[in-house]
Formats: sequence, C-alpha cells, structure tokens
Amino acid sequence: MVINTFIYKNGNEKAFTANGKNTIVPLYSPMNFPIENSLTIKVVEDCHVIAFPKKKFADLLQTNKDLNNQMYISYIKHINFLLYENLSLINNSGITRISIFLVLYINEHNPNDNVIPLSQKEIANLVGLNLINTSRNIKTLKDLNIIDTGRNKIIVLDINRLTDFC
Repeated sequence: MVINTFIYKNGNEKAFTANGKNTIVPLYSPMNFPIENSLTIKVVEDCHVIAFPKKKFADLLQTNKDLNNQMYISYIKHINFLLYENLSLINNSGITRISIFLVLYINEHNPNDNVIPLSQKEIANLVGLNLINTSRNIKTLKDLNIIDTGRNKIIVLDINRLTDFC
C-alpha cells in the first residue's frame, strides 16, 4: 500500500489516499500544480515502483490502451475515496469511520491474516480523527475482540462484527 500525504507549511500532515495494488500513484496530469510540491508518498507495504519522466509517461498513456485504462480506473478510485471521505467526515462517528476504513482496506488489499500494517497515528490521519479519539475507538473494538493490535499494525479478528459498525 502507498499513502499520499499533503504536508502543510507548519509541518502537519493530512493523508488523503491509501492506494492498493494495480493503482498508479501519483496520478498523472499534463498540467503542473503548485500543490504537487507539498505532496509526499509513503510506502507501507512492498510494492513495485517504476519512475518515468513526465513526458515519457504522457507518451506511454497515448500509445498504451491498457495503461491508459488503468490510469482512468485509478482516477475513479481516487475521486470515489475523496468523495466518500468528505461525506464520512460530516456524517459518521469516529468508530464508524475507523471500521469503514478497516473493512475497505481488508476488501481492497486482501492482506495475509487480516493484518493492516498501519500505526494508530496513520489511521487517525487517514480517517480524519485525532490520535486520542482514534486510540479510544480502537480500544473499544479491541475490547470487543473484533480487532487486535500490535506495533504499527491492526489485526482484524472478526470482519463480520466489524462490518456491523460501518
């Protein structure tokens, strides 16, 4: 998994996408945006990385239909995530946001043994909660034996019960 993060001038970060397999990151644009200088990419799990100059990647998109289609799918996933996140921030409790994120992660990435290799701070950043509320909600799920925790990881023990919080 790869996490895209925006870094504010004061040094604070806000993660805005968590991308899984078969995703092109960062998304390509033929235009230059000033915000691009404030974006970071953090690799959380093993992945295959290929770097291209912008012009070369533009040429590849023009000549490779499969690559162009995968870029299109990546855009759709990205926009869907951002829309869903905004609606979730307005309407859902902290435990619901965490549960939705964990279920989506499991469904998208199919990790071995349902292990999600993220710290509570990273999850807080992705779901738009502060660390204290994230820790409290994770403790609630842990006390209910729905998840377990370890150093920089969450283990989903009961996906069906976790889904009930979504």
